[in-house]
Amino acid sequence: MGQKGNSGQMIRGNGNRLLKGASGLAIAGFLVKFLSAVYRIPFQNKLGDAGFYVFQQAYPFYAFAQLLSASSLPQFLAGRLVESQGEKDEGDILRQSFIFIGSLSFLMALALFFFAGEIASWMGDKALSSVIKQVSWAYCLIAPLSLMRGQLQAKGQWTLLAYSLIVEQAVRVGVILYACYGFLSNSLYQVSSVAMLGGFFGGLAAIFLLMMSGLKLPLWSKNKKRSSIKGENRIAFWLKEAKIFLEQASVFIAFAALLIAFQAVDSFSIFKALKALEGKASLAKSLKGVYDRGQPIIQLGAVFVTSLATTYMPTLRKSFSEDKEIFRKKAKELLRINQLSSLYLTMGLIAVMKALNTTLFEDSAGSLALQVFALGLLPLSFILSQQAIYQGQSRFRHSLLALLLGLTVKAFLTYPLTRYLGIVGASLATTLALAVIALELQRKSDVGFVFTMRDSLRQLLEVGLMGAICLAVFYGISPENRWGHLLTLGLQVGIGLGLGIFFILKANYLTKEEWEILPLGEKILGLKKHFFAK
Repeated sequence: MGQKGNSGQMIRGNGNRLLKGASGLAIAGFLVKFLSAVYRIPFQNKLGDAGFYVFQQAYPFYAFAQLLSASSLPQFLAGRLVESQGEKDEGDILRQSFIFIGSLSFLMALALFFFAGEIASWMGDKALSSVIKQVSWAYCLIAPLSLMRGQLQAKGQWTLLAYSLIVEQAVRVGVILYACYGFLSNSLYQVSSVAMLGGFFGGLAAIFLLMMSGLKLPLWSKNKKRSSIKGENRIAFWLKEAKIFLEQASVFIAFAALLIAFQAVDSFSIFKALKALEGKASLAKSLKGVYDRGQPIIQLGAVFVTSLATTYMPTLRKSFSEDKEIFRKKAKELLRINQLSSLYLTMGLIAVMKALNTTLFEDSAGSLALQVFALGLLPLSFILSQQAIYQGQSRFRHSLLALLLGLTVKAFLTYPLTRYLGIVGASLATTLALAVIALELQRKSDVGFVFTMRDSLRQLLEVGLMGAICLAVFYGISPENRWGHLLTLGLQVGIGLGLGIFFILKANYLTKEEWEILPLGEKILGLKKHFFAK
């Protein structure tokens, strides 16, 4: 009994320490996505929607490499290191993982480079070949970045992890802006080819930062201590790790790359569908560029939920094996925070979309399609949280089946809906596919609902009221230029944020501990004591 109590206290302590990283990682994630939005604005403004189309067609291939090295593989490795029996196993796990990840990523790099022409042909635009080739270099850095960041997550060193992500993105954005302004006289495809090299140079900068901070890999360490696992035991260990990597890492990769997989389906389907609908390739390219405006917007909206799920993952995995009561408590915490934040973020994005679209991209083209796209943030946030819980329970098979079901729906719906409804249909296909995955995960979930029906209905009413007020502000002001839209956007965000905090505080939806997990949560609690003291 005492041992179990000590175990519970240890998990609570580790959990609290890990969850303190949620705010820092969320801020870092926001900065990364902010930088991503920053380069997209001048890129689209300088090169137009057609230029944006060229870049975004090849972008899913880079984004997949970036997700492997920034989130999915580090999360998997962190979980393995937390579960390891001690330091004697840690080096073996890292060495094994380095070989697997390095081999697979090198093969992917070769495939992208040598089959770029065929991939471009499948997309319906052979000129994309040179752009796709430049993406392949980023795959060469996946192994070292993944192992370094996995160690940081396992040890709860969120600050250094956040710095590495920010540095990588900052260097990448610098290269993209250099391509945008320095090669403006070149073709759209040449500009995007240079811009895609930003991923490689950003990864190099992150590796340099981590190595200068004293982080080493067992392969590179000066410590020559040999593995404690010998002979047949070593072969058995490697076979076991290979099986774990193939079974578990595939699920981490699949869910982390969910949006990227959807973007890949878009790259192979939407341009061809729009070309069939409009009859002109030039118009189809511009419309695809307008549709692609939604990618950074929904990713920016999902930053907090993604960061929260990342920081919860090690705690969930450890508590599930040692204390089911704490696991259930942490799982419900994650889902409660997720439901509230995703509801307000989704409605907020829908309400401010016209002002946001014009502020970022000079016009409001495709705002309805982007609003439908933003609606997908609600099921996406739920998917990310449920995936973290499923991973904590080591329920990998059903997670993968749910994902494959959603991808199948996305693949079957995208072309016909785009063919008849344009980019609104493409957005609808994404939102429906995400909803299918979320419903399938909920169907098999054993955590249950985290709010009563009354509270859930009340939240919907409050969110609807917030959205209506924000929309009334936009149409009441009716801004006529870009600066007017920017000021209106700021006013809408301020009003929406204020109303959201007011509703949540007044209804006591979250506990004190849950508020403390949120960025600025303790300060917001101070407002509660001041305005809602009984």
